[in-house]
This record gives sequence, structure tokens and C-alpha cells, in this order.
Amino acid sequence: MRILILLSLMFLFSCDSENGILIIPIEEDFSAIENPRERWDAYKLSDYKITQQRVCECLGIEYSVYVFNNSILESIYESKSTKESDKFVSKNAITVNEAFDLIEEYESKAHSISVNYHPQFGYPTKLLIDIHEMIADEEIIYRMSNLEKIKR
Repeated sequence: MRILILLSLMFLFSCDSENGILIIPIEEDFSAIENPRERWDAYKLSDYKITQQRVCECLGIEYSVYVFNNSILESIYESKSTKESDKFVSKNAITVNEAFDLIEEYESKAHSISVNYHPQFGYPTKLLIDIHEMIADEEIIYRMSNLEKIKR
């Protein structure tokens, strides 16, 4: 199984395009589906790139998250000042499915939750979970944008 995954990854990163992967357009349109999670699920995207930012009491770092087979392959942070990329796997990076799981987990037990969804694809574009009313800086805040489909 590991060999199959390794071969798939080698193929994935041997293609041309940005960072060695092939980005393809998302031609389907399920924007008529009202429920955001059902809309996202309708696209059946398991390989994609998405820009993400985990915001905290310090400045949030924006990074590109590469998802392969619904698992995070890597996160790449690009420095705005040096124009160099630093590759890292962020412990804060999450998949879109994990973002929906966070929403589901906290919607009944958090002090407050606020979510904005992408109008076409349904993924959360801004997720703010305030777990405890009287505790500062324990919020979970994510921003997501620029979804792109990766061709296998």
C-alpha cells in the first residue's frame, strides 16, 4: 500500500504546473445545493489545493495546503518579504472535511460559532469558533480561499 501511495505521489509531483502539480478547472456546478456540506460533498474533491490561514492572537500565516486522497500532503508558506517558499507541514492545517467536522463538533458546545461559506463550492471561507465566553485567545479561526482541483 505504501508503494502505491509513493508512486501516486511521485506521479502527482512529476506533472507540470505550479509546484510540479497539474491544476485543472472545476467544471461541475452544484451551487444550487443549499446545504454547504452537501454542496461540498457533491463535488467529490479528494485532491485539491486550498489557501488557508489559521488566525490566532499573533499574526496568522497564510499557506497553501495540498490535499491528496483527503489527507494533507504538505503545507507551503510563501514569504511575502523574501519571495522564498518554506515547505512545512503545519500542525494547524486542516482539510475542508476536517473544517466541517470542527463545525459539527462545536456547534452545540461552543459559546458562539460563525461560518461563512463559499457560494459555489460550499467550503467554509471563514470559520470562527469561540469556545468559552470568559476565556481570551482560545478561539479557533480559519480562513480558506482559492480552491483548485489537482489532477491525479
